[in-house]
Amino acid sequence: MRLVLFFKYYLSKETPVNSQEMKFRFAAILCSTLFLFSGCGGNSDSGPDRFDISGTVTFKGKPVHRGTIVFSPDQSKGNAGPQGAAEIKEGKFDTSVKGKGLVGGHHIITINGFDQVDENAKPKMSSDGMMTPQKPLFPTYTIQKDLPKENSTLDIDVIDKQKK
Repeated sequence: MRLVLFFKYYLSKETPVNSQEMKFRFAAILCSTLFLFSGCGGNSDSGPDRFDISGTVTFKGKPVHRGTIVFSPDQSKGNAGPQGAAEIKEGKFDTSVKGKGLVGGHHIITINGFDQVDENAKPKMSSDGMMTPQKPLFPTYTIQKDLPKENSTLDIDVIDKQKK
């Protein structure tokens, strides 16, 4: 109600050409405001069931120091839903800790691993809000897996594609 009164007050300060123009401005601002406040996510419990996954990521037999792991439903195999994601710290990841669970089924898993070259270097924030140190350990690594529709574990050994 306060919002409506605010807009009526705000619109009355301008001098519209006529009352029909004022009504149009009011309706346009009200619709825009309602659209912005309605959001697109809704209730966090809405949408498909999500399941947590945890595990380890190694490269050349050693834990990946830092990185990200993203689980994208494989649409080419009929799977749909939101992505899951987690940070990799000291070779371990867990979507239930500062991450997002996944829907289960066929997924494309994308891993980015980083080496902490300088302990005093300030890590960067990725677009999804996860910390990523500076130097990549390997090119972006992608695999396909059929994941269970329940909480589970997964251990991944990143294959060195540059090895001859």
